[in-house]
Amino acid sequence: MGLGPGNNINAFLNPPPGYLDELKRGAMRASEAPSSEAAAVGALRTLNTAEVTYSSTYPHGFSPDLKSLGDNGGVGSESAAALIDAELAGGKKNGYIFVYTSSPKDAKGLIQSYSIKARPATFGKTGSHNYYSDQSGVIRATDQDRAATVGDPPLQ
Repeated sequence: MGLGPGNNINAFLNPPPGYLDELKRGAMRASEAPSSEAAAVGALRTLNTAEVTYSSTYPHGFSPDLKSLGDNGGVGSESAAALIDAELAGGKKNGYIFVYTSSPKDAKGLIQSYSIKARPATFGKTGSHNYYSDQSGVIRATDQDRAATVGDPPLQ
C-alpha cells in the first residue's frame, strides 16, 4: 500500500480538531479504574483491621455499622471509635460505595460477624470489580456488574 492519491495519510498526521483530546480523556477514564480498585481493596483491608481493633477494645464484638468505626472529633468511643476516616465511615471513598452489614447481637449482646461489600459508584468507570469481605479478612472479587459474595474467588 503506497502513499498515492487514494490514501489519506494527511488525516493520520493531522487528525481533526478535538480528536486527540477525546482520546486522552478516554485513556484517563480507563486509567482511573485500576487506582480506584486498588484504593477499594486497601479500604477493605483498613476496615477489617479496624474491626479487629474495635472488637478487642469494646465489649460488644464487632461494630454495628461503619459510623461506629469513624470519628466524631473527640476521644474514641464505642459509637465513634476513631479507627477510620470520616469519608470511609460515610460509606463512600475513591469512587466506591461500601455497604456494611453486621449480624444481630447474640444472647450475650455480641456482634459475632459482619460483611462489607464494595461496589463502584459507576461500574465500568470508577471500577470494573466488586469486592466482598467479612470477619475472616479474606477479600473476594467479581468482574461482573453485581455485588460480590462469599462465594466469589478470593483475591490472589
